[in-house]
Amino acid sequence: MSPNDWDVGYILPNVSLTQAFEAPYIALVPHNDTRLIKIKSSVRGCDKLLNCFIDQANKKVEPSIIIVDRQAPKKVWTDEALVAFRNSIAMAVILRNWAEVDPNSSPGGPLFSDFFDFYPYTLGADGVFVALNPALSSIYSSSAKFVGMSAPHLPHLFKRSFTVDENLLIPLLLFWKLRFASPGKDDRISRVLFRSIEMAYHALSTPIKNQSTLHDYGISLAEWVSAFEILAHPKNATVDVTVVMNLLEGFSWNDNRLKYRRYVAKIGRTKKYRVNLICRLYKDIYDARNTFLHGNPVTDRVIYPFGKKSLPSLWQLAPVIYRVALMAFLERHVKRKRPGLIYPFIESHYEDCFLQMIDS
Repeated sequence: MSPNDWDVGYILPNVSLTQAFEAPYIALVPHNDTRLIKIKSSVRGCDKLLNCFIDQANKKVEPSIIIVDRQAPKKVWTDEALVAFRNSIAMAVILRNWAEVDPNSSPGGPLFSDFFDFYPYTLGADGVFVALNPALSSIYSSSAKFVGMSAPHLPHLFKRSFTVDENLLIPLLLFWKLRFASPGKDDRISRVLFRSIEMAYHALSTPIKNQSTLHDYGISLAEWVSAFEILAHPKNATVDVTVVMNLLEGFSWNDNRLKYRRYVAKIGRTKKYRVNLICRLYKDIYDARNTFLHGNPVTDRVIYPFGKKSLPSLWQLAPVIYRVALMAFLERHVKRKRPGLIYPFIESHYEDCFLQMIDS
C-alpha cells in the first residue's frame, strides 16, 4: 500500500512512540513513520501542524498520530471507531503497567489515560486547522498563530517503546475489526465491550479535578464500578454486585491460590458469600463507591482493601481487577478458551500483583 493512501486522523501529543500499532485500515504511528512523512510532504498544512508542538519547557515534541487508510469503510472514520482503536491500545499498555507498579521504582510506562488523549485540533479541508473542543470552537480564530502544547500535568514520554499486553490487545483489535471494518456489524457484545472500555478510559484519567483530594479517588472508583457493570450487564436482566463478581470468578487462574474462596463478602444486611480475593476486592471497591456517592463521611481508609493502609489502595488495584473482568468477558465470547493467550508469561505479572497481597 502506498503512503499516499493514508490521511491524518487524530494527534496524540503526550507520547512520542517508537513503535506502530496496526489494525485493518488504521494505525497509531510514531512521528517518523514513512506513511506520515509522505502525508506531511503532500498534504497542505500537515507539516506545519505536526511540527509545531512543544512542552512547557519549550522543548520540541514529536507527537504520535492516528492515520487512516483512504479506502477504509466509512464506519472506520467515525469518532466511535477511532476512539475504540485508541482505547484498545491504551488498555493494553496502561493496565499492564498498573500490575507492575513497584513502590520502590518508577513505572515502565504510562499509568494514566491522559497520555493517549487526542489533541483538540486536527487538520481540515485545504490545510485549515479545525478545533474539536466546544470550549475552543467558541473563541478560535483561524488567523491566530498556532503553537501545539503537550498536557501541562503530564511528564512527556519522549521516544518510548511501551510494554504491551498482547494477550489483551489481540482480541480487542479482533473485536474492533469485526465491529468497524469487516463485516462492520453493530452487535451487542462488541458494543458492550467498547462502551465499558470508554468508561474505564475515564476512570484511568489523572485524578486532579479536585486537587487530587480523597474525593477525586472516590469519583474514579465510581467510574470503575460503572465500567465493570457495563461489561457484566446481562441482556435481559439487571446488574448488581453479584453479577460482576460472577464474571470475575469465571476467569481462569493458573495459580490455585487465586481460586480459593477464602474471603467473605457481605451482600445487603444478611447475605454472606464465600469468594476469592478478586471478588472480595471488587466488593470493597463497590462499597467505597457507595460511600462516596451517597455523601457519607469518608476517611482515607475507605480506599484500602479491608481498610488496611499497608496494602495497595483500591484505586491502584482497580485497573488490574478490570483487566481480569475484560479477559473473563473475552473468554465468554470468543470461540476458544483463553482468547489470545499467545504469551503465557504476561499472565504472571497480573497473578503476582494479587499473590503479593495473599502472601503479605
